Amino acid sequence: MGIAIGIALGTTRSSCAFVSNGKPRMLTTSDGARSFPPGFAVGEQRVRRVDAVELGAALRRIKAAAEAALGDEVHWAVLTVPA
Repeated sequence: MGIAIGIALGTTRSSCAFVSNGKPRMLTTSDGARSFPPGFAVGEQRVRRVDAVELGAALRRIKAAAEAALGDEVHWAVLTVPA
């Protein structure tokens, strides 16, 4: 049937959550961390635009990690992004 996840996309780290048995759960990486590198870096002293290819690659990595951890396909995602 597919799973819905929530992704908080950050400039230095991103996190992913899902609902299991009516309760929110944080997805952990294979090494137990509760956040993922975003796949792109934005320095504190400079602002850089992230193109669609970079953003898509980062989201695909998080989706793949969620599918591997949860054992089901992710069909939906809610994204939050920094202002």
